Amino acid sequence: MASIRRASRPNRSGSPRGTGLIAALSRGVVVVEGAAKSGTRITAEHAVDLGLDVFAVPGPVTSPLAETPLGLIRDGATMIRGHGRPP
Repeated sequence: MASIRRASRPNRSGSPRGTGLIAALSRGVVVVEGAAKSGTRITAEHAVDLGLDVFAVPGPVTSPLAETPLGLIRDGATMIRGHGRPP
């Protein structure tokens, strides 16, 4: 599934549209890792804008890939700390 024409070549500028589409088709979003300015963060922001549940798995505070999930938890996302269904 894509939000760009089939013949188009992938590029970074089309990514935010695609992440918004993924969020719109979801009941909620679970974020495991993502850098501060990543598509993961954009997807989570789209989910918040759509009123969807956002869950995040905390990572090590020293990892750049934990910036998005830790920031989402700080901003109110539900933290997931184990396996099983989200709360």
